[in-house]
Amino acid sequence: LEIGAGGWDALIEPTVSSGVLDIDLTNPAGFAVTLTEDVTTLTFSNVPAGKVVVFTVEFTQDGTGGWEVTWPASVQGTPSQPATAAGATTIMSFYTRDGGTTIYQAPML
Repeated sequence: LEIGAGGWDALIEPTVSSGVLDIDLTNPAGFAVTLTEDVTTLTFSNVPAGKVVVFTVEFTQDGTGGWEVTWPASVQGTPSQPATAAGATTIMSFYTRDGGTTIYQAPML
């Protein structure tokens, strides 16, 4: 079983720009996002088809805090929001097995 280079997933740090955040799942990775504004458009791109895909996103509020994420319709149920206090970190895990059509989210920390 090979996961990423050297057996460890890469850490990718996508940025929020004009309310848009893209989590690109081309390669196995963990994601660290600093929230500097509300995320009004979140996409999970390049989700591999025919595979079980589990990935983790660490959301950290900037020094202002209070930023929220608008979840895409593919994320099922009532997804949690990252903690909103300035400097707060929330780690969330996501799971899909249908190429990203249906994504389940569970807060971890």
